Amino acid sequence: MRTRMRRCAAVLVLLSLAATLHAQGIDRRKDQFPSEFSYFFLPLPYSLPGIGAGWFIPLAFNNMFGTYADTYVVLLTGDATGVVANLEDVHLLSKRLIARVFYQGINRATYRLYTLRGMNTRQEDHQLVELSEVGGNLGELLLTFWERRFELYVNSWDQTVKAIAIRDSKGNLLAQYSPPRKLTFSQTIQGVLFDLTDDKYDPRRGVRLRLEYQMSPRKEAAEPSFDVLQWGLTGYVPVGKISTLALHVFRSDAHVTSPGDLDPVTAAQRENCSLLSPYCQALVNNALSHNRNGDAAPLGGQNLLRGYSDARFRGAHTLYYGAEFRWNLTEESTPFDYFIWKDVRTNVQIVFFHEQGSVSETAATLGKEWRADSGAGLRMVSASGTVYRADYAVGDEGPNVTMIINYPF
Repeated sequence: MRTRMRRCAAVLVLLSLAATLHAQGIDRRKDQFPSEFSYFFLPLPYSLPGIGAGWFIPLAFNNMFGTYADTYVVLLTGDATGVVANLEDVHLLSKRLIARVFYQGINRATYRLYTLRGMNTRQEDHQLVELSEVGGNLGELLLTFWERRFELYVNSWDQTVKAIAIRDSKGNLLAQYSPPRKLTFSQTIQGVLFDLTDDKYDPRRGVRLRLEYQMSPRKEAAEPSFDVLQWGLTGYVPVGKISTLALHVFRSDAHVTSPGDLDPVTAAQRENCSLLSPYCQALVNNALSHNRNGDAAPLGGQNLLRGYSDARFRGAHTLYYGAEFRWNLTEESTPFDYFIWKDVRTNVQIVFFHEQGSVSETAATLGKEWRADSGAGLRMVSASGTVYRADYAVGDEGPNVTMIINYPF
């Protein structure tokens, strides 16, 4: 770990020098602190692979009261119900020190949990975990310099989950918890961003590098304590006058500093199941791998391998490649005000993408097995810095639709 951190420190020094020398080589297309006031109150469908579908009712305001602050409150209905709230871009020091807080309070959800790690798993190798509570709080501080070309940030995330039942992939009851089984998670992320592009929010040319160091201390005696070192590198290649080819590579590696409980008997007791049942054996094997190796960033969901369910593939090491052609149909500045939605449309995109990724329990075997997907999407970019996104992706397990805000990379 020390060797890796020294190498990262050396890379940071070199990149910092490169940023200083070459930041003026690619000029920013526009102001990196959008101040255009916008709002919307518009019931919209959500579709998140592995979580479900339904409607979310957002109330959002961007750049409120002549400041850069953005906020939203979202009411969820459907497969998940509850409230999500966020306040970000709060400038404690103007254009220098920025704060964000986030709250999540879900009171009903069913999560698709894949019980086997690695790439060699089947689509039906999952269980449905019924949750009566998913609570979370996040706080973040960010320092930014050179028109947001260089940023340092730290955030802390705490989450509590209460499970009331587990069902197999067909919905048959496997286990029930009374009282609900409570699980707690926490992590702290320290990160640095080098953004040598022409725009932070809608880049069309340049290079972006993000490095993160995540600490996940144990919350319970049986849990492991581990760190995750991950990085993402994206190149933006201009195509024609206004379109872009985005190329992205991502790597995540977990390193256990103190393993958790590796006894299958006590692991089965915590799962409240018998090792004689196949479903219990799958749960225990998954728990033991987690306790022994930790968890790198998973594949599947809204950003990495969009053709697969959320956290479809897990392991201690992750590698991902993605390519996305963003065909900008227009370059404009068109204000609109539909009473429930006010903003300024700057462009509309049709997107085509292909992705592939791999996870493994050891770094030596990473990349030996891959999964891939391809798809298309529709985007609208606004002057307030928001990207409205709808993606349709197809992997070898069928299609998935993702509707959310902001680019995947």
